[in-house]
Amino acid sequence: TAYEIPKRDWSSDVCSSDLQKRDPYYTSAQKQLAETLARAPNVNRAKNVVLFIGDGYGVSTMTAARIFRGQSLKQDGPSHKLTHETLPYAALARTYAHDSLVTDSAPSAVAMTTGVKTNNNMLGLSGEAKWRECEASKGKDVTTIGEIGKSLGMSVGVVSTARVTDATPAALYAHAPHRSWESDADLSEEAAKNGCVDIARQVVEFAFGDGLDVVFGGGRMNFLPNTMNDPEYAQQKGKRKDGRD
Repeated sequence: TAYEIPKRDWSSDVCSSDLQKRDPYYTSAQKQLAETLARAPNVNRAKNVVLFIGDGYGVSTMTAARIFRGQSLKQDGPSHKLTHETLPYAALARTYAHDSLVTDSAPSAVAMTTGVKTNNNMLGLSGEAKWRECEASKGKDVTTIGEIGKSLGMSVGVVSTARVTDATPAALYAHAPHRSWESDADLSEEAAKNGCVDIARQVVEFAFGDGLDVVFGGGRMNFLPNTMNDPEYAQQKGKRKDGRD
């Protein structure tokens, strides 16, 4: 005969001993559960989108940051919550590249900005493109959320603590079969011959709407000619070979 599981009211206090109900971790979890169940979904249309990327910021790094921050505040480190952990929803994503189990920043960011998994070291291209091959990668562009936003008349900007031409911020606007083609001095002979454009130039010549509205970050050397001293660091010069500022 089939075994019938007895019905039970799992909301009843019978599930918890007095010891459990006094435990601070238990009561905290019960409070969080009640708040989650009471939360009504926000069905309004979003006005703006901020894609905030902590480059290389995985679960283990987040755990270390949480503990360090909590202990720095003289609190229980593991129980502390970082600001983004107080947001109502969270999810995990698998970050493999199209051609590799281990992804680098370029295809990771491309997946976030286009929904397409591409090959390691490539920006704004599908997995059919060829790494470091300009001619073979033509016609393989994928559309980014930055390009969509400008096409819809929205304001679009990129802010980075790295170079604005580095892989993660560049995924918002750039298309290149090599993430390292940040200035024209970095282009291969084949790329220059076949008309590929460096990433810094793509910032300036962003062809959607009226161009990018905000660009904050480092990497000024990729925008200055190699004959010009940096305005802040006189011992450094630009990288560009085309003489353009």
